[in-house]
Amino acid sequence: MRTIEQNFLIDHVKQIHSYGKQHSTAVDFFEHIEDMPDISLQAKCREHDFSFLCDIQKVINVILSIVEHPHIASRREEIVSRIELVKQLSNEDFTRSLKEPGFWKSRGLEMVPEKVYYHQNVDELAIYENKFICLLINILEGELKQYVDLYLAMLPIIANNSLVDADKTLIKTMKKAKMLLKKINFIKNTRFYRTISKTSPISRHIEKTNILIHDNLYKQCYTFYTKNLLYNNIEDVKEELSSYYLTIILKEFVSRGFTLVVDGDATTNKKWILKSVNFDVTLTQIAGVCAFALEVNLSKTEMIAKHILMISSSINRDDIDEIPLEYRAAEDFDVLTLWSLTDGESLTTNKELVSTLSERQLIAKWLDSKLTLVDVSHDMYTIFCPVCKATVEENEDKFYCPECHSKYKCFQRENISHIWFINRKKNAIIE
Repeated sequence: MRTIEQNFLIDHVKQIHSYGKQHSTAVDFFEHIEDMPDISLQAKCREHDFSFLCDIQKVINVILSIVEHPHIASRREEIVSRIELVKQLSNEDFTRSLKEPGFWKSRGLEMVPEKVYYHQNVDELAIYENKFICLLINILEGELKQYVDLYLAMLPIIANNSLVDADKTLIKTMKKAKMLLKKINFIKNTRFYRTISKTSPISRHIEKTNILIHDNLYKQCYTFYTKNLLYNNIEDVKEELSSYYLTIILKEFVSRGFTLVVDGDATTNKKWILKSVNFDVTLTQIAGVCAFALEVNLSKTEMIAKHILMISSSINRDDIDEIPLEYRAAEDFDVLTLWSLTDGESLTTNKELVSTLSERQLIAKWLDSKLTLVDVSHDMYTIFCPVCKATVEENEDKFYCPECHSKYKCFQRENISHIWFINRKKNAIIE
């Protein structure tokens, strides 16, 4: 999580704690939770996107100055050179060359030197500080590409020849990001970058050096990096992040008509037992990790489904290993980041996904995929998927679609056929 996002999060969680003091019981906290204003970290970040890109532009201009006149390190290097190529020979090199029989050649009665030892000064471009500049270039490129992907996802498409109108700030921000990417591409084609990029890279944990502290140009780059581009470990704010998303999840349960069954202390309650007309739900904040366990019981039946929602700063299969063993038997595993919701079967470390949905909309989408109950008038969905119409597989009492990965149960209650989506991947096409 970036520093700016973390600061917004901490400020909002202070508001949540203040609300908790006013509504100290779990029932009171739950019933009045909609009184707490929605605060979107996404929206807060977008408010600062253009000014942040302007800051990136300043740093790129500084990098261009460094690329033009970089710091270099001079070192003496001993080589063996032909005598005619050497302009000046030191006494030490001449003495050593005298003692080397292979350097001399007989010409009549004389012995003349063909080769000599020679020390030359070599300019070293790939010093630590310049490697840091190349690292910064690569990080800025990644940041800018994420901005372009995000704002491209928000750009409206043309349909039915209708007038297309887009937010002016969105267009301005996207153009700025594209322009800066062109500058980055120019820098990556310079001798400076091409030379250093071929050497061994350095860690993102940058050590302070005299050049990074005292040279004004390098110092500006180092200051910008430490202030804006260091992604803090999510472990540092996992309690705040868990509190933030808990309020969003509880708000969504309130909007769905759920009531809280068991009361307790709102500030220490980690298990929320909720009830609606069709479902009995237990929402648990998993200790030690930033994650939630959702157990859904279909009312008046013994049918139960278990789910895990992991809050993460990235999309990675390694997140699954952090979940305690007692929760590993869940039906599915989903990862929620600030900008995306990804199911466990589609986890990838190759591409960061972006979405135009707000945090609350992402939570609503997650709950919709677990809490959908549909009446049906026939049994064809025991053969074909009600989401994508592919042929389904039956495993015990559940049906699974290998195409869209939806999971559901078919059952009868009070002479009516129903489908309960345990995990619905798209909008159902049932009519």
